[in-house]
Order: sequence, then structure tokens, then C-alpha cells
Amino acid sequence: FWNVASGQRITTQSEPTKGLYAVAFAPSGREVAVAGVDKMIRIYGWNGTSSRLGRSAFAHDAPIVALAYSPDGKPTVIAEGVKG
Repeated sequence: FWNVASGQRITTQSEPTKGLYAVAFAPSGREVAVAGVDKMIRIYGWNGTSSRLGRSAFAHDAPIVALAYSPDGKPTVIAEGVKG
């Protein structure tokens, strides 16, 4: 994660080990969902300077290319790419 204003790196994630395609912050700013090639969705708690894995799930048959949260804070939109 990077601070856009300063250009400084805040923290890094060790997962997933393959390509990361999708990142979405919850409206509260306290969670971030990430997903990608490994077809897993991981939801991290976020405090502005560090993160901690809260939960994860094997979600789909193809890589996940987009995620979004609804206004109530639930991750509800998932788009997958082409199987292959």
C-alpha cells in the first residue's frame, strides 16, 4: 500500500503469491478486500498503517479481476476473468 500524497510505501502484503488483480476498500476504510489469479478473496482489517488477514475464501472458477463494496460495507460485487 502506498500513500498517494507522499509517494511513500506504507506496508506490503505477503499474500497472494500470484498476480493480484482486484483491490477494494470498504466505505468505512477499515477493511480492504484483495483477489486475483489464485481465485481467493482475502479481507484484511486496515488501520491506516498496517493490515491483518481477517478472513479468506476460495471463491470462483476463474481469476477474480474486480471487487467492490456496497455502501453498507459488505463486499458484494465480484467479476471473474476467463478460465484458462
